[in-house]
Amino acid sequence: MSTLKKYIPNALSLSRSIVFPPILFYICYFLPQEHISFLYAGLLAGYTDWADGHYARKWKVISEFGKLADPIGDKICTALIVIPLLLRDVLPLWLGIPILFRDAVIIIGSMLVMEKQKELKAIPSKWSGKIAFTVISVTTLVYYYNYVEWFPLFAVLTAVVFVWSLTDYSRVFFLKLNNFQI
Repeated sequence: MSTLKKYIPNALSLSRSIVFPPILFYICYFLPQEHISFLYAGLLAGYTDWADGHYARKWKVISEFGKLADPIGDKICTALIVIPLLLRDVLPLWLGIPILFRDAVIIIGSMLVMEKQKELKAIPSKWSGKIAFTVISVTTLVYYYNYVEWFPLFAVLTAVVFVWSLTDYSRVFFLKLNNFQI
């Protein structure tokens, strides 16, 4: 394996934290709501989220840094998409606030567990979180591009995966904070 390969997954994770802020700022504040760039940025964020984990596992270059950088990149990217859409009244509060709340719970729970365990080790990603991120992203795009006929279905799916993911992560944090093995 080339030396470069071992850095690609982490570079993809970091791209969501470093490259996306200025791109999303430009898209959200300087382009009209209907502009296709928002869709492309969302798809690129989703692709990098999938690709970093896929290649890290495929090339056997999983690292503690990557385990932290990936979910942090997800949370930053999500906030950078949701907050401007809320401020522009493009996304309804009932959809945006729970998304930010879920991510805040995951960040705070992870920090509490790391503090208790006295080590900077990431809580492993849960499938419920990956599915929730995907469904929430698609729902946001469905709403953003005004696909009225599809929105009720995706709104219900978002509520279901939101509750599932929040419950799943909360259970993990509770068990870890109370010294139970998972």
